Amino acid sequence: MFFKLLLLFVGFLALSTQPVHAYLDPGTGSYLIQIVIASLAGAGYLLVSSWDRVKKFLSGLTGQQKKSPSKKNEGTK
Repeated sequence: MFFKLLLLFVGFLALSTQPVHAYLDPGTGSYLIQIVIASLAGAGYLLVSSWDRVKKFLSGLTGQQKKSPSKKNEGTK
């Protein structure tokens, strides 16, 4: 239902456009692409740098507990 309403709204906006007398520099598209790439790189770095916290959070949602390492080979080297 929400998707149909959103599609109807976007279609209405697309059909009711008026000409705009504005100029976008060709570098604007390049700048927007740089913003998107930088955002993705930043989100990737944040995810990688805090991966242990993300795993702990997700395991808390699923109810799985982290298993402790076994202690059978502690004294042998």
